[in-house]
Amino acid sequence: MPSTYRAAALLALSSLLLTPACAMTSSSKKGVMAGGAVASLLGIGLIAHGATPVDADHNGVNEWSGDDDYSTPLAGVLLLLGGLVVMSAGLGAPTLPDTPPVPPIVVTATVEGAPGQAPTLRIVQPAIATPEVLARMGEQVRVTAARGECEAAWATLRDIDRRAPDYGRSLAEGPAMAPCLVR
Repeated sequence: MPSTYRAAALLALSSLLLTPACAMTSSSKKGVMAGGAVASLLGIGLIAHGATPVDADHNGVNEWSGDDDYSTPLAGVLLLLGGLVVMSAGLGAPTLPDTPPVPPIVVTATVEGAPGQAPTLRIVQPAIATPEVLARMGEQVRVTAARGECEAAWATLRDIDRRAPDYGRSLAEGPAMAPCLVR
């Protein structure tokens, strides 16, 4: 029976040593806390089990408690301490968001107008949230397509489509590429 306790103690101790103590998501923090609690409870159980009596002189009486096998409670103490350390590391670890943050929507503005006419301000907002670099590339597609430089517009659009297919599709199907679709 003590070998079963030792195997359980070694398994729990090795899982404690493999637990990360760096920044975690809230769901992984809960898992670390639960693992630490299980290890602590297992340690308390092993401590409560107590030492195994040993009859050193084989006369049927355990005369001195110093002869007893204390490996089970010792493993319990180690598990209890390890579980408490893991739980405190889980409590103190910084929490990361469970989902990656959504990049902000970037709004771009251009001034348009022929020479001699009053300029107009055109504000373009992407249909979906995009990083600033892709929003600038999208504006480049709009401007080059409006100028009639369709090869450059299509090349930039292909680059956008490789990085963010949804944004590339919204540009290709929207008014940005309309001047290049009519030939």
